[in-house]
Amino acid sequence: MLFQISVKITRHHNSFIRNFPKAAYKTKEVDLGYNSFYFAGHDQDKVYLGNVSTPTQVYTVKNNTLFKEDKLIELDKVERPFNAFQVRVSPPYFYAYDGTVSCIYSGRVADWKARLRWIGNNFIDQAVFIDSQRVAFREQSKAGTKIGTIDLSKNGIIKYGNDILQKQSDGIFDVDGKLLFDSSQKKIVYLYTYRNQYTVADSRLQIAFRGTTIDTISQAQISVAVLKDREQQKMSRPPLKVNRAALAYGNLLFVNSGILGRYEPEEMWDIASIIDIYNLTDQSYVASMYVHDVHRKKMRSFMISGDQLYALVGDAMVTYKLSTIITSRYNLSNEKSTGR
Repeated sequence: MLFQISVKITRHHNSFIRNFPKAAYKTKEVDLGYNSFYFAGHDQDKVYLGNVSTPTQVYTVKNNTLFKEDKLIELDKVERPFNAFQVRVSPPYFYAYDGTVSCIYSGRVADWKARLRWIGNNFIDQAVFIDSQRVAFREQSKAGTKIGTIDLSKNGIIKYGNDILQKQSDGIFDVDGKLLFDSSQKKIVYLYTYRNQYTVADSRLQIAFRGTTIDTISQAQISVAVLKDREQQKMSRPPLKVNRAALAYGNLLFVNSGILGRYEPEEMWDIASIIDIYNLTDQSYVASMYVHDVHRKKMRSFMISGDQLYALVGDAMVTYKLSTIITSRYNLSNEKSTGR
């Protein structure tokens, strides 16, 4: 009961105030039929989707139409059975990986043939592709969580950025978060899930700065119990999620927040998700926007291409057009015209 009261206080009685200009408006909604899709990437005029039910198939959405039979990835070899196969598309290349069995593939979208580039013994649960030869990843082990890079051109040499993550308690749950990459600025961003902090580093894992989001939760509100018979740790109560989904694009950080600000109508919390936007140049807060629920289902992930924000909400993909309030702040100096 006390925990529920504390959640209500932190969720509904915060001191920060959001700004909700007309930053975006909804333009399209596509029924995908299933909620097993995830964003794999985008091109100038289309969105690429992966599907956990058909791991080696890539789907596209173009002109408001889902092409389900589109692309099938051909793997040159399979060393181990897959458990969590993921695809990332950044034309002219695509990448595929399964961190649970430590393997990375890459190829060209021209033929969708994937070559095994790396195989190891690291448990990688998140990966972002810096370029055709380098991968940034998050590794989980009993010793804790680490951020590192793999150089595919040098026999898979691994380098760790040991000072990127800042431990508060257990070094596993308290540093949980999202690993992001802004291809326009070649910046790695790590956003914590349970506190209002993020770290920005360059592609060599050298820290540029540490920033904070506008909410007030600076200490992860988690409770961890140890299962002695299994020598494992687990959450002993539901944690307070400060930051949910996130994306770095055009030198801006987009964060799906889990915290309601002061003066915000509580009824909006029940029908929409909040995205806060930050400028990574001066670490300032820019604005916030709503992504509305679809059939009472909330947004689970989103992606941005130019002035379009795409969100997966339930079985649908919705599109929002971003206003110049947001797009005028982009810095896309290194962005490829063919996609992110």
